[in-house]
Amino acid sequence: MKNKFFQKITVLVSIVLVLSALFVFGTKAQAVHPYKDFKPFKFSFITDANLSLNWKNDYILYNLSQIILQDAINSANKIKDNDFIVFGGDTISNEDGKYSELQTFLDLTETINSPYYLIFGDKEANTKEDCTKNDITSEFKRKIFTEENKTYWKSEPVENVVLIGLDSSQTGKTEGYIDKEQLCWLENTLNDNKDKFTVILLHHLPKPLSEDLKTPDFKNFSITNDEEFTGLIAKYPQVKLIVNGNRYVNSVRKINNTLFVSVPSIAVYPNYFDEIEVSADKVNIVHKKISYKQIIKLAKNNLEKSELAKQYNAKKPKEIIKLNEGDEFSNIGSYRF
Repeated sequence: MKNKFFQKITVLVSIVLVLSALFVFGTKAQAVHPYKDFKPFKFSFITDANLSLNWKNDYILYNLSQIILQDAINSANKIKDNDFIVFGGDTISNEDGKYSELQTFLDLTETINSPYYLIFGDKEANTKEDCTKNDITSEFKRKIFTEENKTYWKSEPVENVVLIGLDSSQTGKTEGYIDKEQLCWLENTLNDNKDKFTVILLHHLPKPLSEDLKTPDFKNFSITNDEEFTGLIAKYPQVKLIVNGNRYVNSVRKINNTLFVSVPSIAVYPNYFDEIEVSADKVNIVHKKISYKQIIKLAKNNLEKSELAKQYNAKKPKEIIKLNEGDEFSNIGSYRF
């Protein structure tokens, strides 16, 4: 009798422990993220197109830039369920400082079949004479730059999802910087949207790659106040994804449960943009190469022989190819928060 009694007690205790574990696990599962549920969404990040009206050619394929940009737009249009497109800065080369390529870009965007956004790169900020950034924002009033005299923006393309486009460019400079006014606006925006999944977009690297710290000139690809920026972001756990261009490399880093994604230029080897699919607990990234194999081959050859490659590694300039292609982690494709 005693044995049967103790067996029943043991079974009851086991059931209680299992139920308790399930309750705790279920509670934790519901509290994994600080934001409301949202419908998974997908977007294309096309950056550093360097659209040019000239025929010069170096590791940036200026002479083929229009063909390349048109091809990338066509490819993005074919992506099933693509919610929007983002142009990540240096979309035009702006060689004369007067936005001569802007109208060509606007013509190319006429074929886009989804909403699109754009952010400023250092080349859009390289203005001369009486040109200002407002010459660009005025073309997209009510569409992207909705706040008067602001070159940064906030949008909610999907319910419970906040998309923030920052302006990391500085007039006449290559390195990036997020000014005090913009940081204040960013903090207020994040504070007002703590329960919404947040994606931040900017042109410059928000934090230098470890490789760039070894090569001082390569720090110019980043914002100079990266510690201030990342310190601010760390206070808001709803910020799960930060995407940038400018560096021409494929890189994914996880810092404090936030993914930092650097996307290559379509006009520089390896010549692709990223298709980014986002759900509540992970991001899937697919690299979308341009269609032209011979152009990609040319881009690789030009990059190997470039001054940029020599700056990166004077003894082994071809090492820059591996850097641009990215490491193994960056090519897995699926990343959890």
